[in-house]
Amino acid sequence: MHDLPKLCTVYLQIRKTFSEYYISVSIMLVALLYLTTLITKCISAHDQVTNSCESLVAKPKHSGKCDCFHQLMEIRCEGLTNVPHFFGFNCVFIGVYMAKQSIRQLEAEAFAHLPTRRLVLNFNDIEDRLHATAFSGNLSKFVQELYVGACKLRDLPSGLFNKMYSLTVLHLWHNRINEIPAGLFINCGNLRELILSHNNIASLNVNTFTGLRSLRKLDLDCNKISALLREIFIGLTNIQVSLTFLIYFIV
Repeated sequence: MHDLPKLCTVYLQIRKTFSEYYISVSIMLVALLYLTTLITKCISAHDQVTNSCESLVAKPKHSGKCDCFHQLMEIRCEGLTNVPHFFGFNCVFIGVYMAKQSIRQLEAEAFAHLPTRRLVLNFNDIEDRLHATAFSGNLSKFVQELYVGACKLRDLPSGLFNKMYSLTVLHLWHNRINEIPAGLFINCGNLRELILSHNNIASLNVNTFTGLRSLRKLDLDCNKISALLREIFIGLTNIQVSLTFLIYFIV
């Protein structure tokens, strides 16, 4: 009889421990069920991506193709002379690679139905055949990295980067850009890296970098800039600027 209180205490501790264990197992089972549902949806999305990619061929009278790698969530293209019809995707790709093709034009809404985090277009002879809405639509909504280097670009149309709120990296190196329209990056508030090296830029408007509150790296090397207004960098904090051949700042 003297041991009864101790036995009751032990019993209550065991019951409490069991209850806590039961709750933990229940939470784990619910989490596992949720994870299984997500995986099932992901696999289904991958299957749909694979089926959609089978129809990714060049437009009529143009050559080339794009292959989808649904496990890597990538699209890689070869032999293109034009941007294919992208459509029917139920997921966001990690990267779409269209560098070193023979693409000579980016038409209006060329990537309107292409959801991807990264788009690589380096080494295509686009020149001045770049429409102001070429990157609008799904691309502008999801893209975080955009590479358009060595494409012989001359002009950057106003509104080209509209609504690219997620863009963090933009490469425009080795083109023939003469000027940057004022306010071109007004919607790129999350842009952290902007590469404009090896162009023909001679001057910059005081509002050139308006809106780039997150910019950390700016490369203006090998342009024709000889003087800059100090006001150009107002609002840019903790920024690293690479600029050769600068003669002086205009106060």
